[in-house]
Amino acid sequence: MNAHDKYDVKKVAQCTYDTFLLDVANAFKETNIKRPDERRRALQVLQYFIKAFRDKIDTPELEIKDLVMRIRGYGVFANIGEKFLGLLERLT
Repeated sequence: MNAHDKYDVKKVAQCTYDTFLLDVANAFKETNIKRPDERRRALQVLQYFIKAFRDKIDTPELEIKDLVMRIRGYGVFANIGEKFLGLLERLT
């Protein structure tokens, strides 16, 4: 994923990637989801991210740095998934 030779560019790219993942994941905690269709859509988005990371992790020819990034992303969304599903159970 990081194809740059410059160390600073790699660090900025990694920081941006991490920030993006956390911002998307945190949107699930901050969203005021009340209607059933909103809950269903939010759950679909969450499942999409978790599945995308899981599929990449299961790819056998991943380089270690890419695997680490996928595991980190999977962890972020799995953690939010637990909290989000708990919230959905309380709302229904």
